[in-house]
Amino acid sequence: MKGSEYELSGDFFIKLSHDGVMTSRSLRDVLSGLDSVIKSCTPILSEVYQERVALEGLAIGSIQSGSSWLKKLKFITEKTLPALNSMDPKIVIPICLAAVLWKGIDVFKEGGRTNNLIGNDIRIENNAPIIIGENTSPQLKEVLLRQYPGREMEIDAVLEAVDKALEKKVTLFESAKKGLVKLKSPNGQPVSAITLGNEEEGSALPPPILTQDQLNFVPDKYEEPEQKEQKAFFGGVLLNVTRMSKSKEKVSWSAQVEEDENIPLPKTVKQLIVDSPELQKEIFAHSLDRPFRADIYAVYIRDGKGNPIYKRYILKSIE
Repeated sequence: MKGSEYELSGDFFIKLSHDGVMTSRSLRDVLSGLDSVIKSCTPILSEVYQERVALEGLAIGSIQSGSSWLKKLKFITEKTLPALNSMDPKIVIPICLAAVLWKGIDVFKEGGRTNNLIGNDIRIENNAPIIIGENTSPQLKEVLLRQYPGREMEIDAVLEAVDKALEKKVTLFESAKKGLVKLKSPNGQPVSAITLGNEEEGSALPPPILTQDQLNFVPDKYEEPEQKEQKAFFGGVLLNVTRMSKSKEKVSWSAQVEEDENIPLPKTVKQLIVDSPELQKEIFAHSLDRPFRADIYAVYIRDGKGNPIYKRYILKSIE
């Protein structure tokens, strides 16, 4: 089935306030930066409309000296949007872009660590890792309500979609970070504010979504996020443990998690770290020809989609 195509023109704009001269190079940075921000917005819109929404680039309506105004946005969906009448994309898309820009700034405030958007600590409930922490959505909602009065339904839908999209992909705003770096200083020209919304006849310009104070958190250069190791606690895991070396000076171990649908750990052999001599004695006290239950820490990094890649286990206690 051929996708339905919508072109929004004339009433949607993004304004970058700066004192420099708009050149072809700075315009290139602006368009490239916006494309990166739009990339982060795509999965959020898909959550809003419960259909796969593919944003298909920008069409320039006009450019004014001293600021950049981009008035047209074209996007394509695989199916007709079922909520098109109640959730007008002319409103939803700029709200989504505003939310993505705001959340991108949040990432930079937290030192560039995407997972810190939803917390620093990890706990396990029913053997499923849950990340907890401060949520900036209430403050963002206040800002969006000032930008789009009377559009609480659309704002709530976007913010709920942000949370759902972030659960599926913790690196959701990585693309927005790249875009913000270019939007902050296209071709080296500092931007003092970013404003976006819908332009209506005779209406006043809304306040900027990002001010100089917020843009100061954006670095001059984008750096790929470090693959930092994290760990999560898993209780009562059924382990098959093997002694890997027979050296008296140092004993090394490996472990494999037995089948358990409630424990999201790979069923492959991983290195098992046993730092405590007491725990080593407990392991020797068990017969290694059958599995036993233990509490462990699972050390992991995340792939490009935010999925955990488990590297090794650390033994905490034996049941």
